[in-house]
Amino acid sequence: MIVDRNKRVTDPEIWLLDAFGRFLDHDPLSDRLIATSPDKAGGNAPGLIFRLRPDCRERPFFLEKRRSAPMPLPEVSAALGTGPTITLQILDVDGPYGGKNSFLSSSPEGAVTYGHAPNPNWKKFAPLPAAAGRALFSINRVTLADEAGARFGNIAVESDFRVRFADRVYPLERVSTLMARLGSVAEGEAVSLLLPRYGDYEEKAFSAHRNA
Repeated sequence: MIVDRNKRVTDPEIWLLDAFGRFLDHDPLSDRLIATSPDKAGGNAPGLIFRLRPDCRERPFFLEKRRSAPMPLPEVSAALGTGPTITLQILDVDGPYGGKNSFLSSSPEGAVTYGHAPNPNWKKFAPLPAAAGRALFSINRVTLADEAGARFGNIAVESDFRVRFADRVYPLERVSTLMARLGSVAEGEAVSLLLPRYGDYEEKAFSAHRNA
């Protein structure tokens, strides 16, 4: 969805990244939605999935918990925002989310809220195919090195939908395809890849190796 908005999404899972560099998640113990940074997830995939059902014109998007729990999730409508982002308007007319006529939002403290958001950026989410999102959950499992074999730091997501590779920071949409390739590297596999040209950055070759 970030890579090309004119193509159908084929990845079965889409994860939602907030403006603070965290993924929308579900805490099965408290049965509530939270926002979790990849480095605090213990390698576990986000517990909230954004699904598409193109055969349903009235409600083509829905939220799904990875682990079932009694508390319902709101019905949402997705609208394109700036850059790679969307906003999720709550459609419920009754129940725990009924009558709010508001948007899903994520606060700086990690709470997911359903009422008024003081900052419009809190309502923005980037839908990221799981193949790309997995690159952010592979810290300490994938080794990145330049052509000379010198290792550089892990890939890391930053605020405002930016991603850091070594000493470079890219807009998320410029490296989502590269992230999907990284997230698809199999155990024991080594691949050669390119950091893209952007601004003052030139193309830069590097290798990625996933530990067995």
